[in-house]
Amino acid sequence: AITLQLEESVTARYVEFRLVDSKMWKRWIFVSEVEAYGISTSTAIPYPEVDELKFLFVGNSATYYFHNPVKFMLIAESAGINVDITYCTIGSSYMANFADATHSRCGAPLREKLAEKQYDYIVIHDNSNADYDKSQPAMETLMPLFEANGAEVMLYKRYSSNTSASLREASAYKHHLNYTKLASNFGIDKVAPVADAFLISTDKYPSINLHHTDNSHHNDTSSYLIALVWA
Repeated sequence: AITLQLEESVTARYVEFRLVDSKMWKRWIFVSEVEAYGISTSTAIPYPEVDELKFLFVGNSATYYFHNPVKFMLIAESAGINVDITYCTIGSSYMANFADATHSRCGAPLREKLAEKQYDYIVIHDNSNADYDKSQPAMETLMPLFEANGAEVMLYKRYSSNTSASLREASAYKHHLNYTKLASNFGIDKVAPVADAFLISTDKYPSINLHHTDNSHHNDTSSYLIALVWA
């Protein structure tokens, strides 16, 4: 029998067991009578007590490739939270395109979606080539629109789309600086650290490919990772 006791207590609804054997391909692992014990607590996991949360996703292919929002919705449903998702995403778009009310593919549709209904959260990111000097003026225009809608903003600190693996860390750090500064200057509490998650995964699990065949976009595997970070 093997017993594992945690050094620090945790609050959780589920326990996942992972059995790892470097020679698993040569032999079987048999497990029986797995049990998890804990103590009762008066502190409940703070899941929202609402019928449904409405999310608006604003951005480009870093959001819509492999249906990241749909994966996020299913993760939320597994926790008992119904999520309504709306897309406002155009390939290669910049925040500046959505800030421009005359932009027929970005700015105008965004304002239509904001007028259609009130959202609980708006998840937004900029183009991979954008830095703070490009993102900041656009956010100056967008934030009053989001606040008027009553939504809380979450910044999606996107992954690096650099096709050169050796340059992705520097590119991700650029995104880190951009989104961290945007969050600070606009009083945004929620920043989804997807860029960090990509670097951590690459460092710890280098055999897992996170990029699509174009070597720039995320793939189906990392789409799940992105959705988990959002959640």
